[in-house]
Amino acid sequence: MKKQLIRMGALLFGAAAVLLMPVHSFAAEKKLEFAVIRKGGEIGSHVITINTKGDKTTVDIQTRIAVKVLFVTAYSYAFDGTEVWQDGKLISLSTKSNDNGDKHVVSAERKDGKLMLTTDGATDEIADDSLPSSWWNKATMKKKELLDVIKGTIDDVTIEPGEPEEIDIGGKSVKADTYVVTGGLNRQLWYAKDGSLLKQSFTKKGEFIQYIRR
Repeated sequence: MKKQLIRMGALLFGAAAVLLMPVHSFAAEKKLEFAVIRKGGEIGSHVITINTKGDKTTVDIQTRIAVKVLFVTAYSYAFDGTEVWQDGKLISLSTKSNDNGDKHVVSAERKDGKLMLTTDGATDEIADDSLPSSWWNKATMKKKELLDVIKGTIDDVTIEPGEPEEIDIGGKSVKADTYVVTGGLNRQLWYAKDGSLLKQSFTKKGEFIQYIRR
């Protein structure tokens, strides 16, 4: 009986400790993995990892692409990016890209109430509410200009919603909201009803490319 009371007391203490823990001590992680498709074949991967802790969200993005001809890599692309958000605002961003030898380094950071953008060593102030073209955030579909996360430019865009579509994701039919982006950036995007990115497509150097959620 005494052992049972001790065990019960320990359980109650543990439960109370959990209830008293501050909300910001809990973290949630969401990983979105995409296959990069060209001419019906997979040529790479695109991974978005979203970590939320309290009012702060960190987003890590990695893309790796390799096109081989006769076992020789004819084209390669690598992208690594990290975004930090707080209360719905972009706090900082850093990206590195290597597009078959064409390299760029981009960063953005809030300093003294201003959002400063540095592209390949040159720094300038940009709009306080600027959003990056990383596409995971459906809020970008409301913007008229976006920060190109690869080249570090601010590009004017026109974004038009399309008709909802049923698309295949991992062998399942999923209803998606569609958008077409034109202007300085060109892309078609599909989002799930919860706002998460399902698919994107674009043409690059004459090649039609798709990123499709696994």
